[in-house]
Amino acid sequence: MNRHSTSIAMSFALLGLISCQWVGGTTNEPPKGSVDRRYSKSPDEVARAASEALNDLQIPVQSDQHDALGGQIKAQRSNASEDTVIVWYQSADARTTQVSVGVAKGDRQIAQLIQDEIAQKLGAASARSAPAVGARVEGEYDPPVAACLAAAEAALKDLKVAVSRKDVHDTWAQLEARQIDSLPIVIRMTRTEKDKTLVTFTAGSSKSQDTEQIAERVKVEFERTLSSAR
Repeated sequence: MNRHSTSIAMSFALLGLISCQWVGGTTNEPPKGSVDRRYSKSPDEVARAASEALNDLQIPVQSDQHDALGGQIKAQRSNASEDTVIVWYQSADARTTQVSVGVAKGDRQIAQLIQDEIAQKLGAASARSAPAVGARVEGEYDPPVAACLAAAEAALKDLKVAVSRKDVHDTWAQLEARQIDSLPIVIRMTRTEKDKTLVTFTAGSSKSQDTEQIAERVKVEFERTLSSAR
């Protein structure tokens, strides 16, 4: 084999090694402590849904690496600890794609919240009711979901906003309401692995100065009600 042929062979070997690292390295393994689901969708459809879900949840994407068989999206929450979020997905067979979501050191409740949003984007029947897409603020609180739910209901009542729907489960709850001008308001409470309750306040169907002020006002009223209940 001459030098030119040897050089070509080495180049192909290097490309093969890089390819193996892509398929067999971090992107070939779901993140530890992840919440996993399978969808009857292609990797491309999952990639778009995951990006849209993270955007709606206001979790900025830092990197997005993928090919025809799957990939990985890395994002970062805007909370105090700036938790890293990994959305890993790979074609399981010709018809389904596995999606695994990992948050920080195994925060499964937040990972579940992201999976729910992805499921809703994909039109999956298993999707939970997810927050409206609008101005959004959040906070973490010590009281359990039940106490936060009671405070949220009282806050909406004090603001003269009628609750139109209530979903209550062991580790999460959600209230949907509308102001007189039909502006949607959603308060979602999720118990996290850190033994805190993450509460998100969403107002409107788009982000604007007005909807941001309303979301913040609901949060302030919630915190006042929660504090007075202790």
